[in-house]
Amino acid sequence: MIECLTSTTVQRKSPPKMRAFFKLGVAGVFIGTVLFVVGCAKDRTTNEAHQQLVADQYHLYQGISGTYSGTIVNQKDGSPMGGLQVSLDAEINTINSSDGTTTTAQANLSGDVILSNEIESDVHIDTAYYFSNDNSNTGDVSGTIAMIRADISVVTMKIAGHITNGNQFTGTITTDNQPGITGVFNLKMNAPLNSVPNPSSGKVGGPNTEEVLHGNFPMDTSAMHPPAGAPPAPPSTQSAPTGVPATMTISDSATTSNERFYNNFAQKKLVDVAIILDTPTTGGVPPETGAAITFDNAEYDNLTNSISLKTKTSGDVTTNQKLSCLPGKDASGVAGLSCTYKSDYNNATYAFFMSP
Repeated sequence: MIECLTSTTVQRKSPPKMRAFFKLGVAGVFIGTVLFVVGCAKDRTTNEAHQQLVADQYHLYQGISGTYSGTIVNQKDGSPMGGLQVSLDAEINTINSSDGTTTTAQANLSGDVILSNEIESDVHIDTAYYFSNDNSNTGDVSGTIAMIRADISVVTMKIAGHITNGNQFTGTITTDNQPGITGVFNLKMNAPLNSVPNPSSGKVGGPNTEEVLHGNFPMDTSAMHPPAGAPPAPPSTQSAPTGVPATMTISDSATTSNERFYNNFAQKKLVDVAIILDTPTTGGVPPETGAAITFDNAEYDNLTNSISLKTKTSGDVTTNQKLSCLPGKDASGVAGLSCTYKSDYNNATYAFFMSP
């Protein structure tokens, strides 16, 4: 194996008969040496150029690295969404070639984002991108955040903004897969992170909260838990205002900090809904106390404050059940959710109203 080395030439006198051949040999060696030295110089120049590029890029990222804090608001109405903190970190990583024989250094910019309202949540940015026209600490930053939700679906978010003099970071956070809420932030380097309540958390099914509603549920428990092998029941003739007292709970399905963060910006998030009968019923066989209908990973719409239609299978026999709720008011003007529930078991639709 030939390597680029610094060598010392030793000269010695050749016998007369060998001088012509030696002169030719020296010329050949000299030409080969020139080519070899030029090749080594070229490789060295390429490597040095790459190393300098990585060093320059790392230095550029260092100029904007640090912790920026402030607040984030809803772009639509300016309402606060919480305190926000973005930490950017410059680093040098090594990348292996496809065949694993060589490694290449690369400057990288990563980050962490913390949202602080009723519950603190955070996400990580594996790779962020920074561009500056004059290679200074004033330029544009962008990054993508990927995560897995409770229903195993993959969603992504984007953060993008402008850094001024390495001291101020302004920009937006958006959902990438579906329409949602655009958050607008204004952050300062080394400012404190303060928790800011999100007013939407006061809504039914609002972010990071569990809402408890009360009302009358107009159905018997045989539709909820039909006995094994039971024939379909006839359509119900119960009217909406009648029924048994019931409690409805709506809670966030998020099991990770990433998804809690995402739910603050997504138009539709996953919630768990349970309708629990508070008293014994006379229509059931036999009457039950505390019978419940549960909907795991139902969809809640942050923009319309509604629970979308959801289908589930439950009971000893295959039964499709659907729930849909929209914001409304009762006859007295009390705000709450106006819902409909349908079970294919008895082919009936029940309307009911729940309020805080």
